[in-house]
Amino acid sequence: MTLSWWQMPGPARFIDGVIQEMREGRNTFLLIPRHFPSGLRESIRRQVQSSMDIPWRTLDLSELDSHRPVESILRLFDPASRIVGPVTFADMIANVKLNSGYMIWAELSSAEEWPPWKSFFEEYAHACRAVPLVQRSLFCVLLSGEPAIQPPLVDVCLAALKWQGVVDQMDSLLYASLQFGSKPWPAKKRQLAAYLTAFLGQWDPTLIDLLHSGDFKHLLKPHDLLHDYGISRGWDQCDFKKSAHKWAEGISDHFEGMEREHAAYLALNGSSHLVTHKVWAAETTVLFPHIEEFRHQLLDAMVGRLVPPFRSVHGELVEDPRELELSDLLNLLKNDPSLWIDHGTWGCLKAMKFARNQLAHKQPIDPELLESDDMFRLPSQVIT
Repeated sequence: MTLSWWQMPGPARFIDGVIQEMREGRNTFLLIPRHFPSGLRESIRRQVQSSMDIPWRTLDLSELDSHRPVESILRLFDPASRIVGPVTFADMIANVKLNSGYMIWAELSSAEEWPPWKSFFEEYAHACRAVPLVQRSLFCVLLSGEPAIQPPLVDVCLAALKWQGVVDQMDSLLYASLQFGSKPWPAKKRQLAAYLTAFLGQWDPTLIDLLHSGDFKHLLKPHDLLHDYGISRGWDQCDFKKSAHKWAEGISDHFEGMEREHAAYLALNGSSHLVTHKVWAAETTVLFPHIEEFRHQLLDAMVGRLVPPFRSVHGELVEDPRELELSDLLNLLKNDPSLWIDHGTWGCLKAMKFARNQLAHKQPIDPELLESDDMFRLPSQVIT
């Protein structure tokens, strides 16, 4: 199955919100951080063309005169306009070619060019009140970086939608799972790769794509990759104190109930321990239940040969075989030849015991251990 990032639940809801604002006749401004993934314009355009059936036009604001925005846009739509002298908003609103129900897409990221355009869009939105909805041409403007934290004033005919807290863990996990679905790996390894990628990538599909394209070992030790990724975005040159500027630069977002910083920014700024914690959290989420399932199935397979009572490695008396821990099982197997198990199961048991101890101490599992299939076999595949 191939689904784009914009079909994930959070991004799809954002696009639905944009379409709803435009259906209700509002010029809509999308407040977006820098380094935003591509595809938003085309996703909105497809929705507009399939559900609203109105003509679409794309403007490059950098090619227009920001000091004379009214005249620039009017003459762009109607080059043969016979208006002489300064062009007013009244001229613009009265123009038949402009007010034929266009959807006009534009993008702007320049802080220097934004102030005059901001005034223009606020005045245009106010003037739109006098234009019937079916005739009204609407702007859908993507503002990124600095302009995104200085949006135009919301009005009856102007809405501003901020890309903040749009993506949650479900979106990143679903997207990462689809990416790894075709990998020829054991199911549990694919699941772990998806969780590692989602926990590290968070709201950033570009990073998720990069992690997916690399080796599995980079997911287990991602610090160098994240460091280089942060440098490629210029985050080693950033020293923002205000959260608004961090958001505008793509460094932080509201994610899973709180403001969080991008994993690449953490790797660049002396917080590598937080990156390590993300790796540990993903491994714990996927492998702790897997290890417990292995323990239970192994005990079920051996229960007829296990005669209580037992003495645990901590010296405690154990009456129920199902309460034996992995370390207890290893100790019993070493000291009782009658409890023989095959070599494959023995290798898995040792790997599981070592991994569980590391996770219990909040340490990521040794990468060499996770590169072996012993950690990813289903219990039924190794128990004989």
